[in-house]
Amino acid sequence: MTKVFISYVREDQDEALDLYKALKSIPKVKPWIDKEDLLPGEHWPSTIKKTIRESEFFISLLSKNSVDKKGVFRAELKQALDIYRKIPKDKVFLIPIRLEKCSLPIKKLKSIQYVDLFPTKDKGMKKVLRVVNRPYEYLGRIDRAKYIIESVESFIKEIKKNKKVIEIRIRATFTSMSNISHYFGKKIPGLFIQQGREYDRLLKEERDIILKMLNLEHVKLKCICWPKMRFLSSDYYNDQEKRKRVNLLKSFLRNSLEKYLDSRQILCDEAGAYGNQLIIGNQLAIVANPESGGYTKTSTFKDQQTIDVLIKEYDILFRRIQKRKKKIGNFNTVKLRNKNMLLNTMNTLDSEFEMWKNKVKKSKLKK
Repeated sequence: MTKVFISYVREDQDEALDLYKALKSIPKVKPWIDKEDLLPGEHWPSTIKKTIRESEFFISLLSKNSVDKKGVFRAELKQALDIYRKIPKDKVFLIPIRLEKCSLPIKKLKSIQYVDLFPTKDKGMKKVLRVVNRPYEYLGRIDRAKYIIESVESFIKEIKKNKKVIEIRIRATFTSMSNISHYFGKKIPGLFIQQGREYDRLLKEERDIILKMLNLEHVKLKCICWPKMRFLSSDYYNDQEKRKRVNLLKSFLRNSLEKYLDSRQILCDEAGAYGNQLIIGNQLAIVANPESGGYTKTSTFKDQQTIDVLIKEYDILFRRIQKRKKKIGNFNTVKLRNKNMLLNTMNTLDSEFEMWKNKVKKSKLKK
């Protein structure tokens, strides 16, 4: 949950409660305001201090009523500024909101961009909601990873118990197979350090549990991957980190070629695989919204009718790609066909990796 503390003076209570309601309507956002959340019998000074300390965001409502106010409002603002000084400058924490044209009560606030809810309230409110909602994009990925790990663990037990053949369909940019600690312990925008570390750990755990499932005796894999390895063009990773991810991906493909020719069909779709998807038999489908970058907003389906439709659509796309790729052709044996698909995939990804290495080489020569 993203915790948001709302600081205001009594004269601006109506505006504060309007903001509280707007924030409360956002999934995974938990606003806190004394009028609604301070419980009877609580020692309010210590409760307020603790809540500010535990909040991801501190919103200060500024008006002509609050500019010269002393007491609780000023104390809350000073505590928020103390926290703000200790966090990285690229982390948004303190959000000043002007309800009307007024001066800033503390000089140190001048270095922090404020938002105006006048003359048009909606425009300013949208900016505030966008900032407050941003961490959920990553928190959503954390929730998704946890759900996938739990679901796959239960299916591994079921597959081992029943010993029936189950077909797994994956559509992705090899996310599920090449995930290593995505940010390598670095600061993730919008997340606290502990959340970032949890995200790193979960991504690795997600990859490992999916690989464990795919390596089971009674599992068949159909995979459509997009050859563009986006992390190669990212400035976020250094060259060593990029090579590490490529090597993980290559080891999976080599392992498929050496041990799993009977049970793995892996196709490279140069046109682009639209959205991440994991379908486990006809029992579970996890489909990521492409507009969310394939991670954040995820739909889960367990009813057989919906899953059957998703499987049908997937298989039509798979056959269409096979038909388009003339190099694969028609082969008499399953092993030969699967081998050709795998080799084609490896060659496509190798070509992109070579292109990246040449770019790196040229940039070093220029320096």
